[in-house]
Formats: sequence, structure tokens, C-alpha cells
Amino acid sequence: MTFKEKLEKYRAGELTEQERNIVEEEIEKISAVNEYLDEEWQDNIGELFTDTDAEKEELKNVKTKIKRNNLLIVLTSIIAFAAIYTIGKFAVIPFLESRYWSPAENTFDLEYVEDIDLAVSAYSEMFSYNRYIGNIYYEKTGFAKYEIAIQHGNASTGDIQTFYATSDKGELDIKHEFWGITPANAFANACWPEYPLDEENKQRNYDNLSALPDFITVTAAVSFNEDMDMSEVISLHNDIREDDGHIIWIGIRNCAPYEQRYPLFGIAPFIGGYIRDEINELYPYFDVKWVKDEDMTSEILKTHTNSILSLCIDLHEKGLPDAFVTGNTELPYLEDIRGYLNENGIYSYGCYITAPAKVFIELIDSGVASQVRPEDAYIKF
Repeated sequence: MTFKEKLEKYRAGELTEQERNIVEEEIEKISAVNEYLDEEWQDNIGELFTDTDAEKEELKNVKTKIKRNNLLIVLTSIIAFAAIYTIGKFAVIPFLESRYWSPAENTFDLEYVEDIDLAVSAYSEMFSYNRYIGNIYYEKTGFAKYEIAIQHGNASTGDIQTFYATSDKGELDIKHEFWGITPANAFANACWPEYPLDEENKQRNYDNLSALPDFITVTAAVSFNEDMDMSEVISLHNDIREDDGHIIWIGIRNCAPYEQRYPLFGIAPFIGGYIRDEINELYPYFDVKWVKDEDMTSEILKTHTNSILSLCIDLHEKGLPDAFVTGNTELPYLEDIRGYLNENGIYSYGCYITAPAKVFIELIDSGVASQVRPEDAYIKF
């Protein structure tokens, strides 16, 4: 029997007492040998693996170098991330956003006036008979996304209302009713088809106006018996100013009488609003709010009309959003109007006027007005 077999039987408790004594003697010998070998290792061979002071110093230097390299890697990563973030935020993202129209566009590099100020002001004047534009605010809310607030005032009452809009990647979303397009049937013969009032309605309007006291102010569309040039419109405005009235929108004929070019087009040089006269150096008399009524001339009105048309055409060519295309006011429409006015001159078929009722009665009685269509009335204190 081998010693290994005896050892297994020893563990199993199967040896005789004599055999067990023999195995225990052998285990004791082996333990003594192991102790001896351990002592020899420590005394002779272990010295070979003990670090000297120089080796310890070198090991310390290696560890320090490794820590320094790790720190350098971390710092390099942080700097790289910061550089990528900075380039992305201040270079890449602005470059990508520049492909889309935004309310921050400033085509003409003006100090206080941006494209949206000019576009909303011009479009409201040309196509909305009873409003003027105040302040416009916007806030960036995301990638090429903006929230916009537009203040506009009622030209008759002076009441202020705010409309809200959004711009997302160049797409302007604004409520259609914001534009308040001048109705085609407001005037008798602005374009084809004509919308003359019948005699019964004319008489009813005349009687209702005659019954109103002077402290009631009326806003009405006044159609002229004959087209007026701008000097005649200015003379009319100065006349009704004596009775505390004023013209709030001048309808400009934009096509031949038996043609149709809708929406109706006009100008509003005599109402208030936010002054944007910085643009006047590029588009003369685009803003005429600073011109006193008594200083207004037909040449100023003609220049003003051409300037607001030209500016809108130029902005369209530079990518004005489709939301500014109100009705059929796309680029060809504006170009057609400018071409017609250049060829035929600037004349008015009628005006929106805010005045006491007696002013309208006088216009009818004098033969200046072919019809008066009241739109609103309010008490003036």
C-alpha cells in the first residue's frame, strides 16, 4: 500500500492503530521539512525579491508618471469635449440655423429694426385697413425655433391687441385673422366685380348717419365718385381733420376697373404706430409717421407706396416665409402692382375714414362720395 493510499485511509479512519502511528510520524517529518525550507527561502532566496531604496524610488516615479498621464488624458478629454461643444454651439449650430428664416433676420443691418418689423408693418399697412403695428418681441426656444408676440393697435379706437406666433425651421405659423384683410366688397368699384350699394341701402346708411350725435365717431369705407390722385386725397384729409376726423387707409387702384387683383391694396400714412425710420435711407419714405399732416405731399405718398412695395419684393426674394403670403400676395402679385402703378400712376378709388357722422353726410351731399359703408361706431370722450 502506497503512502497516499494510507493517507486517504487515515483521513477515513480505516487504519489500525499501528498504521495510524506510522502515518502521523511521516506527517510530522514533512512539517519539519516545510519549516526548514521556509527558513532557507527567507534567508537566501527571498533577498532577491526585496526592493532596494533605489528600486522603491523608481517604482514611486513610475506610479507618479502613470497618474500624471491619466490626469493628462482626463484633461485632454475635457478640453476636447469643451471645444466640440463650443464649436457646435457657436459655429455648427448657427451655420445650420442660418439655412432657415428667423425673426432675428436683419437683412439691412439696422440697429433697432429687423426684417420681421419691416415685413409685418408693410403687410399690415398694405392689406389691413384698420390697424398699425406696435412692438414685436421674440424668444428663441430651440433649434431654429422661436416664439413671437406682435402688438397691433386699432387705428380707429387705439385699442392694443397682441397676437402670438411661432417660427419652426423657417416656417412661420401665425393666425390668419391677424392680417385682417380689407374686404373686397367694402368699396363700390375697387376692382372687378363691383360692389355698389343699392339705393335702398344707401338711403338707410344716410339716414342712420344723420341720426347720430357728434360725440359718436364712425369708421366707414367711403367710395369716391371719381378716382382721386394723392394731392386730392391729402386735401380731403386736411378738410376732415377740421371736424376731428382722419383717413386711416387709402385704397390704391392696383388694376384696371374691370380686372381683378385681390386682396385690395392700400397705404395708411396718417395713422400712428412704432416709428421705423431707420429704413428710410434705403427705401425713402418707407416710414412716414414722423411727417406732420400739414407737411405731407403727393410726392411723399407716391414714394412711400413704391418703397413699401419694393421692400416687400426684396424681402420675398431673400426668403420671407410663406406666412406673409396673405391671400394671393405672393411675389408676382406684388410685382404686378408695382408695374401697374409705374405705368398708370397712383390713384385712389376710396378711403377708410374715422370721423363724426356729419363728415360722411357732407361727403355724400357734396358729391365726393358715391357711397358710404359704415363698419363701426363708438363714443368718443
